[in-house]
Amino acid sequence: MKTLNSAAFVAACGMLTSVAFSSMASAQSPNAVETIVASQPASARTGGYASVAKVAALVEAGGNLNRAVNVKMVRHPSTGTYCIVPSTRLNKSDIYPMVTVEYGYSGGAALAAFVNDTASDCPVPGDIEVLTYDFSQNRSDSVAFYLFVL
Repeated sequence: MKTLNSAAFVAACGMLTSVAFSSMASAQSPNAVETIVASQPASARTGGYASVAKVAALVEAGGNLNRAVNVKMVRHPSTGTYCIVPSTRLNKSDIYPMVTVEYGYSGGAALAAFVNDTASDCPVPGDIEVLTYDFSQNRSDSVAFYLFVL
């Protein structure tokens, strides 16, 4: 089993914070300067993400893929279940998926999103499963989310 050392974890959290806040700054002010976390050629920066994430996606409530890096598609097999299909093969023992609720595309405020590492509800091995809920503990299609895979 591989472990993520504390320095790598802190660096990863810092990168995600930089990406999140640069996206928020760009959305709030037309004069905001975009922060580029990783140096990539302009052709590699698709979907507005410029990070070292292996996979990054903004999935709207209901499963519409708003923008993404290295995501082929999103499957939505049932209420509150999303299967993110990476466009590149990932070794599950070497990745660290993280998800957070995106408020603007969500329908409501008391919402949650979780990564299910066992992906038991996704039909294809290799998919990254995200489960979304309201605070009544019911699976919900009203939750938009960001997914980052480091």
